[in-house]
Amino acid sequence: MSFLFPPELIKLPEFHSEQEKREYMQKMFTRKGWYPSIGTGGMGIDFVNKPEYIAEITHAGLLPTMSAVILALGNPEYREKLFGPREQRIIRNRTRFARQKNIEVLLDRIKKMRELNPYGIVAINLMHAVGDYKEMVEAIGNAGEKNEKGEVIGNGIDILVVGAGMPRDLGTDMLRFPHMKYIPIVSSAKAAKFMLLFAKKNKGRLPDGFYIEHPDTAGGHLGKRNVEDSGFDPVQTITELRQIIKDFYGENVHVPVIYGGGVSYREDIDRALEWGYDSVNIGTRALLTKESGMPDDIILTYYLNADKVETNLKSPAGLPSNAIPNPEMSAMDRAKDIVKDCISCIKTCQYLDAAKEALKAGKEKVITESYCIADKLSMTRHGLKGGLLFSGKGLEIIKNDILYRNQKTGEAVIPHIRQMIEFILNPENKRPTITG
Repeated sequence: MSFLFPPELIKLPEFHSEQEKREYMQKMFTRKGWYPSIGTGGMGIDFVNKPEYIAEITHAGLLPTMSAVILALGNPEYREKLFGPREQRIIRNRTRFARQKNIEVLLDRIKKMRELNPYGIVAINLMHAVGDYKEMVEAIGNAGEKNEKGEVIGNGIDILVVGAGMPRDLGTDMLRFPHMKYIPIVSSAKAAKFMLLFAKKNKGRLPDGFYIEHPDTAGGHLGKRNVEDSGFDPVQTITELRQIIKDFYGENVHVPVIYGGGVSYREDIDRALEWGYDSVNIGTRALLTKESGMPDDIILTYYLNADKVETNLKSPAGLPSNAIPNPEMSAMDRAKDIVKDCISCIKTCQYLDAAKEALKAGKEKVITESYCIADKLSMTRHGLKGGLLFSGKGLEIIKNDILYRNQKTGEAVIPHIRQMIEFILNPENKRPTITG
């Protein structure tokens, strides 16, 4: 059946030219109600960059988010050269190779996405913590068709979403890319204020919006070093942020604020909009679809049969994270191999630091709870056992609802992106009550 979006939820229209899209975006970032009510989250290593996936989300009226994080490892050939059998690793400068291929894959993904989706509004996520952050900002900002002045006039990225840190010069960098809006990911109004202060002090552009990520329930890396003590209150956060926005932008300027983390049912969307957020981002549900880059076998074997999602799993980035416990995931333990295999994917890697300390102490093996995130997350991307299984906390509930279970046989099923959207927008699909 064809699904009609409820009129109280804003969906993006279909655009027929770049000018039409950009005119809409100006209204979208300055007037309440113009911003789409639902978007999808960005997940690294090419999980969310398939052109078909982006096109389906756009055609449904949602705002899709691609990823610019360690994209080379989404390519099976490049992953094999970097993390395959040791005898096949013939690359002398692994870091340079990985970063070069990250840009090549990024530009190829954007080009192919635009062939299916020439005028859709598309965002892209980038982590400040990655080692090639600066290079990727340049590549994203310069992607697309240019005029004689070198200005991007189409077929590029419309919104840059930056998380995993607070880059002080982001507002200044964005002066060179006027065609793109930018949205920092933060977990508190205080962090948003810092981003505004950085931009103002450096005479840069103020953020065009903010993405508030719940530090307890979101998937992957979380925004607080100690989640249990985060004390996060989504209502208090949006209230404080709205006042900060007035202080920096003026009394009558509306800046969109997006909420993410644990959004799984229509009631979650409605509640966030009632709190005062303009939009929500869907992460785990969008990942668990046929069109995403998550292999079907991994979804069926691990995600839809997970007993729990572990909070505060230690990450090599130095932050807690939410993920499905995977007993098959083991870290390399030879210090010299850890150092040799590193591609410098994140700026501060505790796994690498532990290996270097072990070598200094003359120890061959490293005893650490950390792991190589590039290796382990890319294993999952390519359907290999023993990989890292990031997930939002909502998985513990949603894995058993009618979207993922055949109600007659009880077997796990994987929906298409359109089916997922229909399900989450239907107010009759309620969050089940867990008893016992």
